Amino acid sequence: PGDTDVVIVLTDAGGNQTEYTTRLTIYPENVNSSLELEAGADSISVSDFLKEGTEISENDKILTEEADINLRKVGKTNLQIIFGDTVNTVTLKIKETKKPTAYIINKETYLGKEIPASNFVRTVYDETEVEISYKKEPNFKKTGAQVITVVLKDEGGNESEYKATLYINKDTVAP
Repeated sequence: PGDTDVVIVLTDAGGNQTEYTTRLTIYPENVNSSLELEAGADSISVSDFLKEGTEISENDKILTEEADINLRKVGKTNLQIIFGDTVNTVTLKIKETKKPTAYIINKETYLGKEIPASNFVRTVYDETEVEISYKKEPNFKKTGAQVITVVLKDEGGNESEYKATLYINKDTVAP
């Protein structure tokens, strides 16, 4: 187990050669090279990177600082763990598969005064950052009620749509 540098030589029929130097990692048989978690997991431990039933000792641990591990951010992070006498680089993959949910409210504005889609959202429930937009831009130059669609999209690409009512009033009160 461990890392070693290797050279790969490619030779074509004409005898031309290209060399590539890379690193080969061989993991101990009880170590998984990666772990995939849903965003928002509470915590991770070295046992999460080990095959089921593997016993750990007090020396087995995650060496990467806890502050450098974000369980709410979609993406990949390489971590250093120690298992037995070997330091291993493993990959933590954070995914987001759940659609965002929200508490939606209706809003009022005045003729010609545009408001962002986020104004219709009181609370968003998701483990990652969420972008809020209109499915179709409302007509802020027309008085009356309009049913609008607010789109929520999280870091994992999951989308939810919600309907709300936009009331556009004519401003008749003098300053």
